[in-house]
Amino acid sequence: MLGHPVRIRVLELLQDGPKPVRDLLAEIDIEPSSLSQQLAVLRRSGIVTATAPPSSTHSLAAMSPG
Repeated sequence: MLGHPVRIRVLELLQDGPKPVRDLLAEIDIEPSSLSQQLAVLRRSGIVTATAPPSSTHSLAAMSPG
């Protein structure tokens, strides 16, 4: 499940806390649709959660308890 390089990189980037998806896109050389697919896998597994704070667009929370 975590063997995909993009998923591993996302988790590395989220180690210090939530980041907007646009920041993840800036750090990872990938198409937005491909990143979205990988984030969906991580959300379905409960490793990350999506948040939408009022002051920004979609952000990802750091790893949640599995």
